[in-house]
Amino acid sequence: MSQDPPAPTSGLQRLWRLDAPPRGGRPTLSVRRVVAAAVELADAEGIGAVSMGRVAEQLGFTTMALYRHVAGKDELLELMSDAAVGEPPPTDGAAPWRARAHSWSLAMLRRVREHPWITEVPFSTPPLGPHRVRWMEAGLRALRGCALDAEQKLAVINTLNGIVWHEVSLEWQQARARDRAGRDPAGAFADYGRALASVAAPERFPELAALVADGVFGEPDAAPGPAGPAPVQDFDDPLVAFAVDRFLDGVELLLERQGGGAG
Repeated sequence: MSQDPPAPTSGLQRLWRLDAPPRGGRPTLSVRRVVAAAVELADAEGIGAVSMGRVAEQLGFTTMALYRHVAGKDELLELMSDAAVGEPPPTDGAAPWRARAHSWSLAMLRRVREHPWITEVPFSTPPLGPHRVRWMEAGLRALRGCALDAEQKLAVINTLNGIVWHEVSLEWQQARARDRAGRDPAGAFADYGRALASVAAPERFPELAALVADGVFGEPDAAPGPAGPAPVQDFDDPLVAFAVDRFLDGVELLLERQGGGAG
C-alpha cells in the first residue's frame, strides 16, 4: 500500500502560502510583508544585517509580533532565499535542448546576481520553496526531448546550478573584500597579479609563473596573452561561459556515445 505524504510543516506551509487566509480586513502584518522587508534589508546591508529585531524595527512592530508569522531567523532566511530567486522565465519549447539549458543557466545567473547574499544562506535540506521548485521544473523542462535518463537530467541541472551559484558566491565575497579595502575591481586584481608574481618563482611553479607572465592575472606591465575562449552569448564573464559551454559539450558527447538524439 502506498503511504500518504507527510503533512507539510508550518514553515513549508508558509513557503507555499498554504496558511489559511485571514478573515476580515487586510492584516497589518503578514508573512509576505516580513519577507519583503527582510529581503530589502539584505539587499541593502547584506545577510549579516538580517535579524528578527532589525526586520521588526524596519516594519514598525515589536520583535514578538514577527514570531506570530515566522518561527525564527532560520525560517526567515529560507523564506527570503526562496522569494529572492523569484519565478523562472518561460521555456522556449521550439529551441533545441542546449539553447534552453543555456538560457536557464543565464537566467539563474542574472537572478542570483541581483541578490548575491542568497549564496550565504545555509540549507539543511534541499530547497522546497515554490520558486526553487519551479526553477527545478524549468530546468528539467529545458532538457525535455533530450535522451538522458531521469538521474542524468537531475545531474545536469544540479551541475549548471552549482556553476552559477559558485561564481556568484566568489564575486560576492571578492566584492565585499574590495569594499572593506576601498579598492576597485581592476586595482584589486592587478594587486593580486603583482603579489602572485612575487611568490610564483618559475623554478618552483613553472606553470603558474607562465600564466602570470602572460598577463592572465591582470599585471598591467605584462604583455597581453592569447585570447581566451569565446564567451557563450550573453554571458559577460568568460570563465562562467567557459564552464557552462564545456559542460554542455560534455553532455552532448555523452548523448552521442549513448546514441541518443537531442531535442
